[in-house]
Amino acid sequence: MFGRTRKIAGLLFVLLFWVSAVQAKTLEDLYQDFSTLSALVISIEGQEVILDKGQADGVHPGDLFTVYKEGKKIIHPTTKKVLGFLKIPIGKVEVQRLDENFCTAAILEARERIKVGAPAIRFADQKVLIVESVPGAASELLPLLKAKLPALKFEVAKDLRFEDLSPAYLARQGIDLVFLTDGRRIQVYNRRLEILQVYGLGGVAGPVPAPPQSKVSRFQGLPSRESSARSGGHYVAPVSPVPAPSAPSAPAPSVAVSASEAKRYPYSTLTYREPLAPRFRKVGHLSEVVIDLEVGDADRDGAPEIVYLTPTTLYITKYQAPGAWQYEYRGFGKILNFSLGPRGWIALNVYVEGEGMRSLLLRFYQGQFEEAVKDANFILGFFDFDADGVKETLLAQSYDKEKFFGIPVYEVRPGREGKFVYRRKIEVPLHFQILGAAFADVDGDGQREILFLNKAKKLQIFKGRKKIWESNRKVGGSIYSISVSSGSRHLSYKMAISAEVDPVVYDINADGVQEVLVVANRSAHRDLIPGIPAYEAGEVLVLTRSSMGYTLLPLTGTFEGPLQGLAIVGQEVFVTYVRGNPFTQKGESFLLAFPLQMPQSRPGAEIPYRPTP
Repeated sequence: MFGRTRKIAGLLFVLLFWVSAVQAKTLEDLYQDFSTLSALVISIEGQEVILDKGQADGVHPGDLFTVYKEGKKIIHPTTKKVLGFLKIPIGKVEVQRLDENFCTAAILEARERIKVGAPAIRFADQKVLIVESVPGAASELLPLLKAKLPALKFEVAKDLRFEDLSPAYLARQGIDLVFLTDGRRIQVYNRRLEILQVYGLGGVAGPVPAPPQSKVSRFQGLPSRESSARSGGHYVAPVSPVPAPSAPSAPAPSVAVSASEAKRYPYSTLTYREPLAPRFRKVGHLSEVVIDLEVGDADRDGAPEIVYLTPTTLYITKYQAPGAWQYEYRGFGKILNFSLGPRGWIALNVYVEGEGMRSLLLRFYQGQFEEAVKDANFILGFFDFDADGVKETLLAQSYDKEKFFGIPVYEVRPGREGKFVYRRKIEVPLHFQILGAAFADVDGDGQREILFLNKAKKLQIFKGRKKIWESNRKVGGSIYSISVSSGSRHLSYKMAISAEVDPVVYDINADGVQEVLVVANRSAHRDLIPGIPAYEAGEVLVLTRSSMGYTLLPLTGTFEGPLQGLAIVGQEVFVTYVRGNPFTQKGESFLLAFPLQMPQSRPGAEIPYRPTP
């Protein structure tokens, strides 16, 4: 068995009427995060090593250790006593996964073979390049860093902008870390120019004061087992009045126009700027960092459950009852994401280094998780082909060891003896990625188009294998991803696979054309290292069709943090707003509800029109 099912008592969501700002890290936090720590290599597995230091010792994902071998003996000239050995650096490893008392790190470089028992020191004998976005920004900072972090080698870039840097340049110069500063904050990057963390300098970005205490209760205003009803496949939940939240605030009223002016000029640029549903209510709070969340009738009792995921455990909980069922993955792989299907079926994507995908198809039945299919070398996902709110179709994308997402893609179902039965082959574009994809009739011709994210995080629409649209802006993004080995036998490299939030397909304005809701998490920097909370904002966008083509309209407005879950419950859009680190589980998650609405389309105006108040 790879997992274990357990009912947890006392785990419940609570109602909370306050959402705080993200707490900024300070310069003192930087000194602590980049302090030295001694460890030993206790095991070697392929291109990874296991070190004897873990979460309890203050290790974080992304920490860089230098591995040493013993060099020349140091002998006292008088006593002839061996005082020790010179340490000779032979390699560097980067922490990927954490346990309480040990961690697993990927080998980034090795001049010699790393052996069990080799000593390793965190953030020692590593070169740091300081880049100033404002001239002179590092003049006062450099002496402090050298004094507080003497094991690192600091160098200020001369006549070099951050935009000029590349991973290849850093590799040639032997640079391990980049500190970008404007005198007010420090942004720390690894050798791949993936951001690790942001630190405020002085009092500019100090800790945010703790919020006032709020009264909490269990879920309220949500469907009970007896009262829940369904409409079009989406759960209908009665809405209790809740005090208006303070963030994000509603936009200022649009400029008033006369009826004749609105008729002559039916379109407005405010459509692309003002959120359709800026007001929301707080539904629940969880003292864990959720990496994905969906809502559905997992136990087939007619009432919806919340299904959510942390890096090691899948949970199912009811709205109005304490306690939750959990499935703990016990295998050697890394959980990537899950996908909720009908009647308690759940696809759990798992990657095993050196082997490929070892995904599972679980069935939740009578409070237990059954492993219907194990060790499937596919990336799995359930999809809502008929836009009724239930993802009834299970697709399996082939795993490709060179580029991860392979071809072909099949529709499958569970069969006997723990194997999949292939129902049909799905024709998809060459670079199709199942994570973050959707199938929807977005042009109203009765045929489903294929929507998915490309490598640049742009949303694409394909009709068959022909691309008909690509978004100008980036969408998707997740605080959680896993590192996988890719490439050929002669040239291998690591790549990050992001656990994208599944889009939701629904005909919101009942005009016969399906809209698609997508999460857009934004950062000043993309392609982040797994587990580092560097996203600055998150929102939900709705893809709709207009006379000028396809358009992404803002639905919810922007939060000061990422969104990690998306669902439609009745006439509301549920989103999961998170703060914190998914690997250390230091943080929290909020479940929020927005009204599900689109501006009413008027005759002769294909772009949705928002009448002024």
